[in-house]
Amino acid sequence: MPVSPETQNAIRDYYTKLKVLNLHQPNPYTCQSTCIAMAVDYPHIENIRQRLEAIGDPGNPHVMADVIREFPVNYQLHMNACLDDVKTWLEEGDFLITQGWFTPVGHVICLAGLQIDAENNSYSFQVKDPWSEFNAPIWTYDHPNIDFYDGYYSSYCIYAACVASTSYADAKSIHDKRELDSSHKNMWVHRFMPKPATSSSQSASTSSSTSKTPITLQEAFEPLFNLISQGEGGPNAMNQGTIGGQIIGSTQDSQTIIGVKLTTLTLAELMKRQTYEMNPNNPQQNNYGVFAAGKFQFIPSTLKNLVASSGMAETKLFDVKTQNCLCLELIRTSANAAYRYVQGQSDDLDEAINQLATQWASLPTTSGGTAYAGTGNAASHSIDSVSQVLNEVRAKVLGQSETTSTTKTKQSSAGGGGGSGSKVYVVRAGDTLSGIASRFGIPLGTLEAANPKITNPNLITPGESLNIPES
Repeated sequence: MPVSPETQNAIRDYYTKLKVLNLHQPNPYTCQSTCIAMAVDYPHIENIRQRLEAIGDPGNPHVMADVIREFPVNYQLHMNACLDDVKTWLEEGDFLITQGWFTPVGHVICLAGLQIDAENNSYSFQVKDPWSEFNAPIWTYDHPNIDFYDGYYSSYCIYAACVASTSYADAKSIHDKRELDSSHKNMWVHRFMPKPATSSSQSASTSSSTSKTPITLQEAFEPLFNLISQGEGGPNAMNQGTIGGQIIGSTQDSQTIIGVKLTTLTLAELMKRQTYEMNPNNPQQNNYGVFAAGKFQFIPSTLKNLVASSGMAETKLFDVKTQNCLCLELIRTSANAAYRYVQGQSDDLDEAINQLATQWASLPTTSGGTAYAGTGNAASHSIDSVSQVLNEVRAKVLGQSETTSTTKTKQSSAGGGGGSGSKVYVVRAGDTLSGIASRFGIPLGTLEAANPKITNPNLITPGESLNIPES
């Protein structure tokens, strides 16, 4: 995962300015923001720093994770890794961020590769350290004129600084003793995995564009968050499960039942209430327990798994931002077809729709029904509305003002027209049906026939999805 020259130069310029100000050691926000910039290849370092400072708690890896998740990257946070894990991930081509006692207050660096010395049965880690080169023998930074060090630190150095130590002095002592236990787990690692290869149709449509879009992944997914929430509930919505196929304890304001708004609870407090609700010894209808919670109606097992898989701190409030972040994690882990579709890694719109329907009862399957029949739930959105929003998110993620992608939509009778191999186009402001037909080189009548849902050819709406038949 190479860092672009633009980002690398931006980091050099950033640190040059800091050194002119006679800052002899990097502070937490400085090294965190530049390492994140490298990992996500985003040259606007001040923007990242501002996001970190707005949250506060410098040095907390969970805060870094909150900012990282705003970018369209394939990412995981590991809080208890060892050097064996790190070696494996680097061999797989991953890019890593970790913290070590390279300074009295700690310092964040990037790990980008591995160098094996088979003859001496040793290995070193390729380090991208934007501050300078660290002098391990004397355990200090003594190269003030070097910036953006890209070289190798020994396994003894990384073990002492990032795994085994609890302080700067401790790290130096461990390094001096040449201690090394590659299976010792005590290292937090931000792991950035290469994205799967882009589909051929998408690579053709994006190869001509090299500009980056500053939009974050959460911002891009906002239309989908809103669609799901419209059918599921608001930030403080809850229920206490079902009895006889009927949903009970359902409200848009949790305070009316349990005396507190969900958004004021920490994740730990909410999960405690969900555990109470799941205990068969407790009454199902009560003034404490919660089953489904929030905008996306997270049930107990789902919420617990998402908090674990995302590495999110249980002390975080269950506020709107946290709920959106958990929703994104749920799509990534359990509706991966939708996650891959909006990132241009798949063109199967049907599979994306159907996987989302398995997670939220308000979303329809491509047959027009719900995946939760008989549970007191019903789909409240149309197939067209889900398709439209997925394509809108896809356009935002890919940095396009429009999206045209070869899809495998079978389009049930509820969705209308189109066939295998058709394309989907999202209408923009100022578009006309005749103009779209001309753009794709097809007769207007052919375009109308492929979209029987359009009853008035002179009236199409921005954001609406159109099937574009092969010309």
